[in-house]
This record gives sequence, structure tokens and C-alpha cells, in this order.
Amino acid sequence: LYSGQVDESSLVEGGVDMESNLLLYHMNELSGTVVDHADGNDDGTYNGALYGQEGQFRTSIGFDGVNDLIAPSTASDGILDDAISFTMAR
Repeated sequence: LYSGQVDESSLVEGGVDMESNLLLYHMNELSGTVVDHADGNDDGTYNGALYGQEGQFRTSIGFDGVNDLIAPSTASDGILDDAISFTMAR
């Protein structure tokens, strides 16, 4: 988080309510699994090699614009069943 906090539940009044997020990736991992901070059921697998890139707040996972992606694990509750994809743009 921007303030260095570990989880969203400790945000002070006036912060963003992230309690009802279905999926929340901070995308600041330096290697391995991309952690789902919403409920922990949909950790992702990153297929790229751009861990530890310079980010807005510390480090970030990089995307080369060609074929990099983060694939969430299959959620047992099916919350991502209707999600196809999304695009991030800078």
C-alpha cells in the first residue's frame, strides 16, 4: 500500500474501502506467486520475467506489452467465472 501498510483492513477513516474487492493484486512481488490481497483465494501466476521494476510506490511487476499476463488461480467460489480480461493503461 502507498503508506507502507500491510493490509487494507487497517486503513484510516477517509481511505478507500477495499473490503468488498473480489480480487486485489498489489503487483509488487519480486518473484514467485502474485498474491491476492482481497481474500487470498485467487493468487496469480505471472508468465513474464519483469519482476522488481521501478513502480509508482516502490517496485512493480512489468508488462512488455506483447504477451505478459497474470493468470488467477481458479476460485472455488466462481467469482471470476464471468471475467474474461481487463486492460491496464498508463
